[in-house]
Amino acid sequence: LFLNRKKLLYVGRLVETQKKISELINIWKYLCEEFLDWDLLIVGDGPDVGIYKSLVKSENIKNVYFEGSTNSPEYYFNQSTVVCLTSESEGFPMVLIEGMKYGCIPICYDSFSADDIIDDGVNGYVIPFNKQNEYICKLRYLMSLDDTSLCYMRNNAIKKSELYDINKVVFEWEKLFNELI
Repeated sequence: LFLNRKKLLYVGRLVETQKKISELINIWKYLCEEFLDWDLLIVGDGPDVGIYKSLVKSENIKNVYFEGSTNSPEYYFNQSTVVCLTSESEGFPMVLIEGMKYGCIPICYDSFSADDIIDDGVNGYVIPFNKQNEYICKLRYLMSLDDTSLCYMRNNAIKKSELYDINKVVFEWEKLFNELI
């Protein structure tokens, strides 16, 4: 059941220059003692994985799990409540839409066109870039929501992800091409 999924999730490349995963780990550092029944799952691989593991160890940050790379991220989406991004920049982050499809509530910085994907406060949260305290506060709020509110946001995330369903996108492209002909 969704309500038992007390997991935050990052899925992607483990590279600091763009993804700023150390930011997510530091955000979790402020919350992990308060939410001992929650975990942070980091799924992916990259040149900076050692840096992140060292940070977790040296800061003694609890409940962080490095899961490595996978060809089946849906397994992790199905286990998680929140999908997190702290990227400095993104193109169009499919990971948010993929997570939303499985009922993960997205939270990220506004360092890209996140508001095209997330309706702030309805199906996730968009935080002003580099406002770590705001990210922490909003994540704390999200993790503290009651089951009814979490289900409401989860269902809104699922509905929003349906806008990006391949069949709907193909239909819109075909419609456009037919109008041009």
